Amino acid sequence: MSGDFRFDFSRKKPKGKRVKPVPENLDENAKEYRERARAERKRFVDATDTEFWLCLCFPSPAEMTRWRERFGFGEEHRIYAYRDIADRLASYRPARSSAVAFGAGVGFVGGLGFAEKTPDPLAGVKYSDDLEKDCLAELSALHKALVSARSPEKLVEPTDSEHWFAIAFPLRDDKDSFLAEYGLRKLGDKYLDGMAVARKLGGEL
Repeated sequence: MSGDFRFDFSRKKPKGKRVKPVPENLDENAKEYRERARAERKRFVDATDTEFWLCLCFPSPAEMTRWRERFGFGEEHRIYAYRDIADRLASYRPARSSAVAFGAGVGFVGGLGFAEKTPDPLAGVKYSDDLEKDCLAELSALHKALVSARSPEKLVEPTDSEHWFAIAFPLRDDKDSFLAEYGLRKLGDKYLDGMAVARKLGGEL
């Protein structure tokens, strides 16, 4: 390519268009928008904050029925305002004590069940002084145990259930106070095993 050719990258102002002046109250408008955004964010958090409620879950409708018979509320998939059921739970509130008992607040029952100990497949073998017969008897017992063995049933989280009801609180502090007063902190802060809650309140189902 011959000749001295150069590109002009300078910006040219379009003809007939004027640059709009910056409004004097820009800072005030920005402050108003920020305040409005904060208010909207607070409204959204208050409306969707998942810490304001507790969900009690049950293995089946039968346990929910027993809960309802004992505590006077607990319809499936219903959300209760705490103020409406506080009186029904008041009599189950543990008495305050300055003594700290070993294991207080720790539940060793309920929740995930522990699998039973696998039985010894050689427990029924009758031994003699004949090594060959004893080995054959052990082999037969082991073979029988392996053939009849079944995989253990899968343990399911108590809260992984479609049978539940919820208790709603106006503030997170109210929910936290409820958990503390009734000694339920160790059971969770959102999804709780309803059977374990019942045991903790002294109302075995």
